[in-house]
Amino acid sequence: MSWQTMDMFDLGFPEHSFDCVLEKCTFEVLFVKEKDPWNTSEETVARMNAVMQQISKVLRPGGELLSISFTQPHFRLPLFRMCCPAWNFEYKTFGQLFHYFFYIGISSTV
Repeated sequence: MSWQTMDMFDLGFPEHSFDCVLEKCTFEVLFVKEKDPWNTSEETVARMNAVMQQISKVLRPGGELLSISFTQPHFRLPLFRMCCPAWNFEYKTFGQLFHYFFYIGISSTV
């Protein structure tokens, strides 16, 4: 295994390089300037979409995005579904007093 550092807005891997992309709280960086979690700004939506397009590019058709986050599903799922409407998203909740969420996005096969 090797670690590589790169810009999440410009992943330097060839198309369809991976079966799975693992993201742990990286998306949260895109939301640091947000003042209202119920009304995500156009800028943040555009940035989230740009990152999701990069993930879509490097995933093989039918590949999976695994996203681990403290962001609750009623905030995160609408953005995932807006950015990648052809994907199938679900989530699991973990923790007893302090919850975290494991999102699974399966890319379209087309």
